[in-house]
Amino acid sequence: MKELWVEYTLKEGIIYYWQIGLRKLWIKHQRDEWLVATELLDGTGDLPLIWAEDHEIPERPEDIVWQRILCNTKEPKFRFKPMAPNKPVMVDSETTVTVMPKNSGLFYVLFRCWIALQVGDDFESTLMELPTIGHSESWFGVSDSGYSCYSLKTSARRTMVDEEIPSYKIICPVLIRNQSATPLDFSKISVQTAYLKIFSDDNQLWTNEVRISYQGPDKGSVLKYSDKVPKGQKGDFKMLSDHRVSPKQNLIRRSLSLIKNIADLNGV
Repeated sequence: MKELWVEYTLKEGIIYYWQIGLRKLWIKHQRDEWLVATELLDGTGDLPLIWAEDHEIPERPEDIVWQRILCNTKEPKFRFKPMAPNKPVMVDSETTVTVMPKNSGLFYVLFRCWIALQVGDDFESTLMELPTIGHSESWFGVSDSGYSCYSLKTSARRTMVDEEIPSYKIICPVLIRNQSATPLDFSKISVQTAYLKIFSDDNQLWTNEVRISYQGPDKGSVLKYSDKVPKGQKGDFKMLSDHRVSPKQNLIRRSLSLIKNIADLNGV
C-alpha cells in the first residue's frame, strides 16, 4: 500500500483511484486538464485505505460524473494534503467532567481530516477540498451567541491507548486548566479547527496543542494554541498543513463565550 501523504506523478490518460475513509476518488490527468470524480459513502466506520490504478480500479458508478478542471502544469504532479475541517467540531466528553480549582485535564479529540487535492510544480494549485466522512451540522452555544459546527459521533478521550488509528484520522490534544476558585463542569468539547496545524511522524496525524485557562465566570478565560505537537510525543514530526487562520496569542475576546466554545458550562 502506497503512503497517503506523498507526491504522486500520474501517467497521462490513466485513471487512478483512492478510497480515503468514506471518500472515493477517481482522478485522471490529460493534456492541460484534471478530471476528478468523487463519491462519499454513508456510515461512520473506519475503512482501510485503498489505492489502485488503471485496470485494478473499481468501476465508477454511472451517476458519478467527471468534474473537468483546467489547470496547466509542467509535470502531472499530484498530492493529497490533510486539512482540518472547515468548521469547528464538537464532541462529547466520555462522561460529565468536573475540573477542580487549580487543576487541569488533558483530553484527546479525534476527527477525520479533510483532503486538499493539490497540483503544480510546488503544489500551488488546490483543485478542491473534500471531507473524508459525512458531517452532521449542529449548533454550539445559546441561540444568540453560538455558532455552526460539526457534531462528531465520537467522544473526547483522557488517554490514548496503543491502537492502530487510520492515517486519515487526526489526534487533537486539548488541555483545560481551571484557574478559578470554583469547580468547572462541562460535558462537551468544541475545537476551533481554523487555528490548527497538522503534523505527521510518517505514522500518525497530530495537531498542535489547544490550551484553555479558565479564570472564572466573571473573568473569562484565555485560549492559546501551541506551535508544535504536545511534549512527550516521540517521533520526527513534520508539519503537513498550516492553520487556516493565524490565532492571536492569549486570545481573550468574549472570554466567557470562548470557554463555552470549548466546554458546555450550563450557564456558569
